[in-house]
Amino acid sequence: MKVILLVFIFPAIIFAGNFSISFKNHYGKFFYTVKSNNFQNLKSKLEFPFNFDTINLEYKYKIKYFNTTVNKSILLNNKIKIGKDFDWKGDKLTVYSTSDCTVEKYYNTSIKIDKDLNKYINNIFIKFNYKVLNMNWKNTYQEDYIKKSKKYINDNSLKFEQNFYEYSLGLNYSNNISNNLKFEITPSIINEYIKTKDIHLLRNFYTIQHINTIAYNIKLRVNYIFIKKSNFIISFDYKKLKNKTTNMNYYNILNEKYTSFPSSYMYQESIFGIYYKYTFN
Repeated sequence: MKVILLVFIFPAIIFAGNFSISFKNHYGKFFYTVKSNNFQNLKSKLEFPFNFDTINLEYKYKIKYFNTTVNKSILLNNKIKIGKDFDWKGDKLTVYSTSDCTVEKYYNTSIKIDKDLNKYINNIFIKFNYKVLNMNWKNTYQEDYIKKSKKYINDNSLKFEQNFYEYSLGLNYSNNISNNLKFEITPSIINEYIKTKDIHLLRNFYTIQHINTIAYNIKLRVNYIFIKKSNFIISFDYKKLKNKTTNMNYYNILNEKYTSFPSSYMYQESIFGIYYKYTFN
């Protein structure tokens, strides 16, 4: 059954190429801030930490002078982290809350095209990546310092949905440490478009951000070759995205936009992966 599933997801595995399966741990956080107009002098910041595991299937095959790699990642499990919500008036913290923060949905699909170069610079590549990362808040503890009150909310209080559209350009460098061991580094520059939707379930409104940013990504890999066709790989990825000048648009439950405020966004992620790769003739 599992073999049938793999063939269905990656029908190209019946042809020559490299197939790999990997397990990855994703660790990081993202947050946004939003400010009101100068008369109110209000500011809010929401932080979303995450820690989850994925299974990833990848197939690489050659078409004439170019290599094409397709990848699919699926959520396996995630750990509860603590989300934080801050509200200020001027420099004074007015409301602070914490919530159980979990990943509700994650998947990632990518296609990469690269061109072999030489012994040391393995290839130059372009890549398109589409990713969905949705978070959920519940079990919220809130303290209001102005009213001097505390409140506990057991229900889901917030859902945060993100869609990432990523275009990358990068190089892959490698160096043979020994006959069976190879070190690789892959830096790339990224153009990222992100659409966020922050649904405030108990307050009957939601917000939308449209974020465009240029960023960087770096991947480190240690590749151990068991035999000519069989490789074991350990990898580490780091990515950071930020935009300080994007608007946050507010909508009511009728999907009508009623106001907009200046906001910012930041996302950072570290990924640790363990791969097994096999080459088909």
